[in-house]
Amino acid sequence: MITRSSNLRRLSFVLLAAEQNHYLAQLPAIQEKLVDILRTNVVSPRVHSEVSAELDSGRQGRSD
Repeated sequence: MITRSSNLRRLSFVLLAAEQNHYLAQLPAIQEKLVDILRTNVVSPRVHSEVSAELDSGRQGRSD
């Protein structure tokens, strides 16, 4: 579970560090994978919090 959480944190960093709209074309696939992760039977609260943080950061947008 820690590996999954770490990978989600890395994904968040990459998305936030990139230029605005750089990954816009890949965003639907990324969101689909995040939903798939949440649907698995064995998901720790830590993974849920990482996914929630990722989705929240995407909704808030960035002000460059």
